[in-house]
Amino acid sequence: MRETTRRGLLATCGAGLVGLTGCSGLSPFGEREERVDTGRLDGDLATVALPGSPYPISVPASLGERHRKRGRELLDGVPDSPSIPNAAVAQKLREERDRAGDSLEADSDREAWPLDRLDSYRYDRSKAASVRSAYRAATGKDDGDRLREYRRTVATTRSTFAGELAYRASGPVAAVLAHEPLEGLLAECREELQPMPPYPDDPRAEPFRAGDAVGTVERSAAALADARRLHERYLRAASDPTPQWDQVAVAAESLERTLRFSQDRVEGYREPDAEVFERDLEGTTARQLYTDAARDLRIRTEETEAAVDDADFAAAVLNAARGLVALEVLTAVVTGIQEGEYQGDVSLSTVRSGAKASAAAIESALDTEPRGLAVRLCEPALFTHRSAVRSVSRYDPNAPDLLAEFRQAELLASAVPEATAFVVERLQVGDATRRDK
Repeated sequence: MRETTRRGLLATCGAGLVGLTGCSGLSPFGEREERVDTGRLDGDLATVALPGSPYPISVPASLGERHRKRGRELLDGVPDSPSIPNAAVAQKLREERDRAGDSLEADSDREAWPLDRLDSYRYDRSKAASVRSAYRAATGKDDGDRLREYRRTVATTRSTFAGELAYRASGPVAAVLAHEPLEGLLAECREELQPMPPYPDDPRAEPFRAGDAVGTVERSAAALADARRLHERYLRAASDPTPQWDQVAVAAESLERTLRFSQDRVEGYREPDAEVFERDLEGTTARQLYTDAARDLRIRTEETEAAVDDADFAAAVLNAARGLVALEVLTAVVTGIQEGEYQGDVSLSTVRSGAKASAAAIESALDTEPRGLAVRLCEPALFTHRSAVRSVSRYDPNAPDLLAEFRQAELLASAVPEATAFVVERLQVGDATRRDK
């Protein structure tokens, strides 16, 4: 198999993206217009529907219902009108109980992927646990010993489960898509096992601190439960799953090196300081676009390195791939600014056109195969675009900054097809490396 070189991939992506920098078509030398009323664009911007979930199997509603049931059981232990001498504590408990109960019974966001809905259910469950423990603390009950035992149980179960993961799947791409969410859940479990601040020595004096500590550990347990159930469900549904650990690990480390060593071409532009261009970019689309692009590359690089260090190789593959996409965006933005792009006046028409171009680029990227991987790599573009569209109905965003979001989404999406193909090839090389051992 012909190996795609690092510079070959990046040069190909870069050539396509740099061509997009001419879309503004506005002179950088004209006077700035008065502030544009972007609120008038509400309902008049090209939108992109949320695509089907990239997770390789369906997520049953019963998983979310388990969290809601647990949350209701916890709140049942708190009376509607708690009898507590401290009136302020009693009032806050009533308010917290009502808020937690309303959240548990609220309809889930239909415009969210199932795994994201599970996240909101875990949050609701943890808030219910916080209210119950705060009530117990306020009435003289000390949950400190029980909490320590609960933490030990969760930690032991997590360690056993994590040690058994072998990225079992029908192939390395499927392994990444199926196991990256599990790695995220296990990371959430680990982080939430250490509540800060910890459970107080005198819970009656600090009931809400006690409640927060218990609620945090409850969320940790909920994340672990989701990870285990999703894994079991995936293995039952997968076709002839076999361990893919070596393939994914080799690909992750290769992609991390590619991302790290490919950044020399944006040397001097990796920090979000627009003064590096030695021109006045204040109030232009260029300033926000460059700041966001530089920050995005830095974050993706840091996330990739952390994932490799933690042996979360599925997450490392996706983070590195998004990092390569971010590198292409920063390269295109720097080139465009140097050539005078993104610095003209912005009108409603300009923003409208930017949204249309962004939506078209995203729709095209979502047609890339393998679809699940392409959708995961397209998430930054997709959610940047959708957030920008929603913003005009919520407040009056600055027009140059709004256009910057659409330009960024367009550039991100345009790099997805090449990045997807490159990641697939890296995973296949990892597979070949494993077979040659």
